[in-house]
Amino acid sequence: MRIYLVFLIILGIHSTGFAQEGSFCSINQITFDTNYNYAPRWSPDGKYIAYTTVTGNTGRIFMRPVDGGDEIYIETGYAGDHHVSWSPDSKQIIFDANPAKGLENLFLISIEGGKVNRLTEHKGPNVHPSWSPDGKRVACASYRNETTDVYVIPNTGGDGIRLTHDPATDYHPSWSPDGQYIVFTSFRTGNADLWLVSSAGGKPRQLTYHLANDDHARFSPDGSMLAFTSERSGHRQVWVMYLDGSEFICLTPDSSSNAWPDWSPDGAKVAFCSDRSGNLDVYVMDVLEFLPSRTKKE
Repeated sequence: MRIYLVFLIILGIHSTGFAQEGSFCSINQITFDTNYNYAPRWSPDGKYIAYTTVTGNTGRIFMRPVDGGDEIYIETGYAGDHHVSWSPDSKQIIFDANPAKGLENLFLISIEGGKVNRLTEHKGPNVHPSWSPDGKRVACASYRNETTDVYVIPNTGGDGIRLTHDPATDYHPSWSPDGQYIVFTSFRTGNADLWLVSSAGGKPRQLTYHLANDDHARFSPDGSMLAFTSERSGHRQVWVMYLDGSEFICLTPDSSSNAWPDWSPDGAKVAFCSDRSGNLDVYVMDVLEFLPSRTKKE
């Protein structure tokens, strides 16, 4: 196993890059305010990045055009909106929210606004939605039977099926591009590691074994790699690994805290959140030229 560190070179206030055999990959800042902006998610058509903005104790959902323009507020009528997942046609989002005098549940709304549909009704929290590539199912973390496990429910709501069965907490599920697998985070080894399970159910397979915490995994569009958050370098950074575990690459080896990566639909960029500006904001990194040359297997 080889581990590569990508050394960053500061290029400007809102643009940074790292050396790559005579060329640069840029990091561009997307949000510029004093709020807490995190969990960016690309729309499948590549036109928008949605993210959560927290002001005080209130979370709200915004999206911003990738090609530039003002951010767009998605009014849901709820407080504590978090963790967006896009429909495959980029017309709707599912999110988790905390209704008045209730626990978190999953809701669906058009990006144009309008009626909000509730998908889950369980007493325990239902969070971290991930819409399946075929649009028919939604993976989520649900607290039932005195533990939090990964469930898959219909896109219209309902109880769904339980995919993981462990006393430890399983959460942050995310689908593979072909819909065959779901990657998730689990504390079943004593710290947060990445695991993989068939979307039809079965025995999960452990992907990471580091003593530090690994979390927020997202498949690359071709299904060969995972981008994820890890503390293995001493604090939170964005890493990429091959699914077979053969190589690990740190994309953000600097002193800032970096987390919540998500791939662009073409695999050319990775969105993530970082406090490198002094505030937690959303950034986009160009990785198309870097990853193939650095991760070529011998």
